[in-house]
Amino acid sequence: MARSPRRCSPPPRCWRSPNSWADPVELRRDVSAPAFERGYKVPAIRDADTPALDLLAEILAGGENSVLVKALVHEGGLATDVFAATAT
Repeated sequence: MARSPRRCSPPPRCWRSPNSWADPVELRRDVSAPAFERGYKVPAIRDADTPALDLLAEILAGGENSVLVKALVHEGGLATDVFAATAT
């Protein structure tokens, strides 16, 4: 029995305001489950605020007892997974 070719999803479409790269960006892709992603501009890796932002990401989503995991996954049942990180 021949296998049908695997269909790859198209790359996400991105809309960016021409005024500023700091404006929100919307990505759209057909997926089997709904997803939400939010990003913010962060300072450079050597900035004095970077360690505080790393700590904030850990507090918000750094494990089963983190604020967002407890509120959105365990108690609220609104999400199956939560992720937060600083990527510079």
